[in-house]
Amino acid sequence: MAITDDVWFLTCDRHFTIADGVKDVHIVGLSLVNGLAHDGLGIVAEGGGCVLIGQNVSLSLLNVTFQNCHANYNGSIEPTSSGQGGAVFVGALSTLVVQDSVISDCSSGRHGGGIYSDTHSHLEMLGVVFQSLTAGICVDRPEVCISIDWIDEYGDDCDAYTANPMLCGLGDSNVMCCACRPPPPPKACEPTGGGGAYFAASDVSATISNSAFLDCSSNHGAAMMLSGDVSLFLLDVSMHRNYAHGNGGALNAANGGNAISIYGGTVIDNSAGGEGGGFYVFNSSIDATNLPVIGNNAHKGGGIYLDYATLTLSGSSILDNMALFGGGVAGERDSSVTLQGASACSGNTAVTEGGGLFLRLSSSLTALTSHINGNRAMVGGGMMVYESSVMLVDSSVSSNTAPIGGGGGVLSSSALVAFSCSIDDNTAASGGGLVVSFSSSLMLRQVQVRIFCCQNLDVDF
Repeated sequence: MAITDDVWFLTCDRHFTIADGVKDVHIVGLSLVNGLAHDGLGIVAEGGGCVLIGQNVSLSLLNVTFQNCHANYNGSIEPTSSGQGGAVFVGALSTLVVQDSVISDCSSGRHGGGIYSDTHSHLEMLGVVFQSLTAGICVDRPEVCISIDWIDEYGDDCDAYTANPMLCGLGDSNVMCCACRPPPPPKACEPTGGGGAYFAASDVSATISNSAFLDCSSNHGAAMMLSGDVSLFLLDVSMHRNYAHGNGGALNAANGGNAISIYGGTVIDNSAGGEGGGFYVFNSSIDATNLPVIGNNAHKGGGIYLDYATLTLSGSSILDNMALFGGGVAGERDSSVTLQGASACSGNTAVTEGGGLFLRLSSSLTALTSHINGNRAMVGGGMMVYESSVMLVDSSVSSNTAPIGGGGGVLSSSALVAFSCSIDDNTAASGGGLVVSFSSSLMLRQVQVRIFCCQNLDVDF
């Protein structure tokens, strides 16, 4: 079944509901505007402001525009914290393909301001722009308008009230006209939910290419949130200027078991009030190639935050990010960071510790032909390492700055193994190269370095 033509759908209800089991539905060249999921959460529907896809459905969207679609209402005019998929809700076991489309100015009361994909669903998105989408935070109530051919008891249509709002008080029914509806009062709320643009439930697979996530917001994962055991592949995807109240300014991979592969694209100027200005990763893995992560900020892990997680960067750069701890990358609790293929962690700033990297609680860093240069923090300009391990091979730790100590880095109860490396031109009030203490160990081969403040230190040159 195909629905085509360059048509604008202007309504205040959901545009399409596709029943369980329907296959091969194609929507081409439509503009879907002002969609509203009145029924909210429940057995019949779980959202989908413009399109609700049932279970075991296949749908493709080509050159479709979604605008001002909302899934944060329950049939009344008051917003609720339920509703998922501001533009599209994808049911379990369903497949959605979106190409050359735009989703903007949509919201959900809980998850997925743009798209929500339920468990065991599959998504393919090519050339899609997600812009100004919100999930799980208080937003202005969208106007609930009557249909264009509505006439009130006085014989006037909505255009008459738009031209003369003074007439709005003459009848009760005309309050459904946009011109007669007062603006909603300000409403404070505690942000909940996640995935400002896209939310993937457990056991979802998704491929996104040549797409952009711009100016989106949510509590967690302002561009995307993965709820566990999600397989995600990103090819040349841009994530810019997204904001999360909590964790993951661009991406939040939560609940464990997520496998994320990234090739190309950009992660620029995202921010989080908690951890991971660019990415927040819990008990999951990220493998990224040719990816710049630039100018992001957070409380901890300005570029990327890891918790029980694995990060592998090849030919990638972590540049000019900022945080209180770990300006570039923060890894905690058995996290692993690998920089390889001329990757760089440079120009990052931490207000306190670990300008380039902050590692603790049995985490590890492996740098192969890579560079940790030009970072700054009060302590540990290049890196701050607690009870963790570092291996450097054919790499450099240079031109880092720490006003207090450890320009190149600080190791506390940690181990450093370095081969054919330079740890030089770093500056600090004390320990321009490395500050090493508390039963740390060093194995150095063909390494130029200055070591300061050694306590219970085991050194093998």
